[in-house]
Amino acid sequence: VAGAGTSAKGGTAVGALLEKLIGGNFPNSKGRNFHLYFNETIELQGDTATGISKGGFVMANEANNRVEFLQLATYVDDLVREDGRWKFKRRMIQGNIPVPRATP
Repeated sequence: VAGAGTSAKGGTAVGALLEKLIGGNFPNSKGRNFHLYFNETIELQGDTATGISKGGFVMANEANNRVEFLQLATYVDDLVREDGRWKFKRRMIQGNIPVPRATP
């Protein structure tokens, strides 16, 4: 995974990077956030593929429990088929916009 000037490789490293980024940018979101993916497309080229999708990070507002978008991003994935299974080779995350927080 690469984005926001940082990168990580492998499940443990990616998990630690996400914990750091989300915890640092949205410290009050633990247990009240989720991630949506939409507008997915995949282009196949034999045993490789390129995928593009959009993502939205949302959280319930503490004051009124309404769901708010906190961040929108585009994901560009390079995929590879190994032994009949598709795997991520590389994921680039392009931050589209940090969404302004609503005032309660």
